[in-house]
Parts: sequence; structure tokens; C-alpha cells
Amino acid sequence: MAVRARPLLVLFAGYLIHFSLGIGPTFGNILPYLVSYVRADSKPSSLRYTDAAYVYSCQLAGWGASTLLGGLLERRLGPRIVTLMGGLLMSAGSFASYFALSANYWILIATFGFCFGIGGGLSFICPLACAIKWYPKWKGVATGVISCGFASGGVVVPFVQTFFINPHNQKPDLVLDPSKPEEKYFTQREILDRVPYVFLIIGGICALFQLVALIFLSDPPSSVPNKSSSDYGATSNDHDSKSAINTDPADLKEISANSKNSHNITFTQVLKRPIFYTLLFVFFVAATTRAFIRALYKAFGLEEVADDDLFMTIVLVTGSVASLIARVPWGFLADTTSFKFALVLQAALMTCLMATLYSTSAMYKVMYLIWMMGVNFCIGGYFSIFPVAIAQIFGRDNVGLVYGMVFIGQVLGSMLAAFFSHILVDVIHWYGVFFILTGFNIASYLLILTIPIDKYKQAANKQQ
Repeated sequence: MAVRARPLLVLFAGYLIHFSLGIGPTFGNILPYLVSYVRADSKPSSLRYTDAAYVYSCQLAGWGASTLLGGLLERRLGPRIVTLMGGLLMSAGSFASYFALSANYWILIATFGFCFGIGGGLSFICPLACAIKWYPKWKGVATGVISCGFASGGVVVPFVQTFFINPHNQKPDLVLDPSKPEEKYFTQREILDRVPYVFLIIGGICALFQLVALIFLSDPPSSVPNKSSSDYGATSNDHDSKSAINTDPADLKEISANSKNSHNITFTQVLKRPIFYTLLFVFFVAATTRAFIRALYKAFGLEEVADDDLFMTIVLVTGSVASLIARVPWGFLADTTSFKFALVLQAALMTCLMATLYSTSAMYKVMYLIWMMGVNFCIGGYFSIFPVAIAQIFGRDNVGLVYGMVFIGQVLGSMLAAFFSHILVDVIHWYGVFFILTGFNIASYLLILTIPIDKYKQAANKQQ
């Protein structure tokens, strides 16, 4: 196989892996159907939309907790084995959810929550770490291309879910509380009977895409000895360098030189760096905003904007398209200017959007669509910018470890988002929660301004 195709195949593998990971955030799209099914055919029969958001929050918590483990294992076992472990957990969690839903909704916390999330966290880091090693000068663009797969899953899968469960766009018809006529649930038998099978579709997609990706996913050789390309599988220190794809030494000289200039750091050394806590807080704010919006965008939209299920699916899909489009431009911006400039711009945009999101309920529903596209455009950029920031600050070989540690912010953020959805929405209403999220994003913006970017640019230039 052509030598120059190998890095491209790594990007393709990463794209497929992240496509399967992108199914997780579509939970908000199927949430109204899941809750309606549980109320009619499972337990607890008193379940409401705001209660059900715990599953996605637990998924994000499991994801955040296991990403650190994935970064550590990637160093020892290589990307293929770790990705295989993650893919098995994701598929198993999805298939098990088919049975869990009929027994008790809260079992989904273990299956489609923690199990799917832990698998996603293990699989998330590996393709990004590989891409940065193959493309040391275009880290943001490479990780942006891979993370496009994440957004692509959010574009395609919601349509599959909606047209499978509710192909005729029927409306929810059960009002529980006359004082809240906007809170409606489905009772149509033809819709409810299809709900459990959606988890079999999700599990099948995850299994297929990740197994194909494993064929091509591998790190570049860590050194370039004076041998023919066929000898690299036996001489490289990398666990996955025994790939069947041949590699030309001439094409790997720059990559190998960059690897020699980098060194591994320890968990304790990362904790001693103040900049780590800055990145952790910024990611925590992003994770809190993302978890709340992705889990309850549909519940808010149906209650406050428009009682139109198909339109809310369009909101999700167009938001995912915006997130998809955002990945490479945000990465390119971080590569060509600085990760600080990209983060500052992103935080400023997100602050403005969150501060005005509730006002869309008083406008035409197309305004809600535009605002959600803007929110997702900002959210998508984090997955392109953060690997660049971590590589510049801590070195390319440490992206897996440090990114995993930063993902602790997702654990904390998802827990806070669950608290917002379960308690604060009823206490201070939607506009109160959006006000708090706006305050968090302002704090993130101000903290990003304190990053000494010139210091890290000089360190990054020494690695080149």
C-alpha cells in the first residue's frame, strides 16, 4: 500500500471511531420516546423528562473518568488494544440497554450510561494521540478531521432514530399537569413498541465502525533505523508498528525527529503545573454547558419554543452539522494563530449565546435553530483546540495522559448538569439555569486571558 496513504488511513480510522462516539450525545433526541415508553411499559411509571437526563450525565461522567485510564493504557498497550476494549464496552452497553429498558429505566444508568460512557472514554483518546504524532505541524487540523466523525454521528444517527421510531412525525398527546400543558408524552402504541430496538441499531453501528477502524489505527514508528521499510515492524518500540501497511524511512524522518525531542511526563508532574488547572476549569465549563444543552435541548424546545418533534430533530441535526463544520476551522485557527486566541474567541461567543438563549422562546422557532447551531459551533471547537493546547504545553507524547486528566472536568461538569436539570430547572426555571451557565462561561473567558501564550509558543518551537 502506498506509503503516503498510511497517515490518511489513520485519520480515516479515527473518523470512524469518533463517528461511533458521536452517537452518545444523540440521547437527547430519543429521550422523549424513552420516557414515554417507561411510563407506559416499564418502571418507574412516574418518570419525567428532567429526571431522565441522569442517564446522559452518567454517560459523560463515565466517559470523563475512563479517558484518563485510556490515556495511561494507550502508552502501555498501544491504541489498537485500548480502542478494542472501548468498542466492546460501547457495543455491550447498547445491546444490554435493549433488555434494561423493559426492566427499569434506572438500569440504563449502568448500561447506556456508565458502560457506554466508559467505553467511549477509552476509545476517545487513541486516534487523537495517533493523529498528533503523524501530523506534528498540523495538530489542530488533524484532530479536527478526526473529531468531524464525532459530529457526523450526531448528523446521521438522529435521523435514523427518529424515522425508525416515529416515521410519521406524530405528536405527543398526553398532558400530565394542566398547569404545564407544554410537558407532553407519547402514548401511540406503534411508536412505543419500536423504542427498545433503537439500542440494537446503536450497538450494531458501534461494533461495525470500530472493528473496521482497528485495521488501520497505529502509531508511527518511534525511531528510524537504517533498514528497509519491511523491517520496521520488528524494530519499532511502538505496540502497533507491526501494521501490514509499509512505511518508507524517508517519510518518517521528521516524525521520528520530533519524537526524540519529546519525553514522557508523570501524573504528579502534570498536577504541579498551574496551567493544568486552568485547562481543567475551562474544560469543566465546556462540559457542563454541553451536557445540559445536549440532554435537554429537546425538552426546552418542546416546552418553550415549538411543539414539533420533527423540528427538534432538525435542530439536533443542524447543530451537529455546525459542530461538524467547526472542527477543522477551529483547529486551523489554533495552528496558525495560537490556542489562546482560539479559546478566547470561543469563550466570548459561547457567553453571548448562553446569555440570550432563553430569549429565543419569544421569537420565531428559526431563531432557536440558529442559536443552537451557534452553541454547537462553539462546543465542536473544544475537541480541536484542546489537543493543540496540551501538545504545545506538555509535549506531543503526553497528549493522551494530560487530555485524560483534563477530562476529569467532564465528570464534574456532567454531575453539575444533572443537578441543573433535575432540581434547578423547576426552582429557577430555564432562564435561571441559562444565567448561571452564562456566568460560568464569563469566568472561563477571564481565566483564559491569563494564559502566558508566548512562553508556550517558544517551548513548542523548540519541539519542531
